[in-house]
Amino acid sequence: MKIIGLFIFFISMSFLHGCVNSQSKVETELQESKAAFMQEYKIDIHKHFPEKIKNANFIHASWISPNSFSYFGSYLITVRADREEVSEILKKYPNCKSIKENEFFVIDYGLFRDCENYDSLRSYDESIPIPDFQEIDFRLGEIPDSVFIPKMGKKVPIYKFVIPEDMTVAVIESQSGSFWKTKHKERRCTKITPWQNGYSYGYAISEKYNYITYWAIAW
Repeated sequence: MKIIGLFIFFISMSFLHGCVNSQSKVETELQESKAAFMQEYKIDIHKHFPEKIKNANFIHASWISPNSFSYFGSYLITVRADREEVSEILKKYPNCKSIKENEFFVIDYGLFRDCENYDSLRSYDESIPIPDFQEIDFRLGEIPDSVFIPKMGKKVPIYKFVIPEDMTVAVIESQSGSFWKTKHKERRCTKITPWQNGYSYGYAISEKYNYITYWAIAW
């Protein structure tokens, strides 16, 4: 995600570690993410991630380091896989559903903290939280969007990455509740009950491009 002319969004979201664009860094970042979650979180949400990333297969990754300031962390990494690897995941999780399904909703800092983009027509207790896959550069281009900056009181124009049209999501596990090792009274949106806190992790698949996105998010 890139901001047009305004870097202040990244300042206001000071916990954001950033997008990983170099494959040479991605394995280090992955291990650091695992270590950070082990220190801060009670649940292992990285167990399905690969141990090694082949240079030729790496597409993009995004990491938000968890900490006791934000009570939020995520890691997403996309690779171009062999058809056999894609088929194996689809066989293991035959109930993969299109990312466009109404069953899913994007959980992000603005929603669970400030109720930004809250959908009053959605039944959140019957929905499954997933990360914003538009943070990943699938090398399919970008589309204009906007983001609301509370301190500025207005929306700021940004670009978001295009998601493969055929992308499906397999949620290995998702659960509501606070599983942070250190607990303080944090600000949360009560409108999205029971998902004020929780975790979710799994895969996102594009058979057309042979992409596998390994993802995990906790808040």
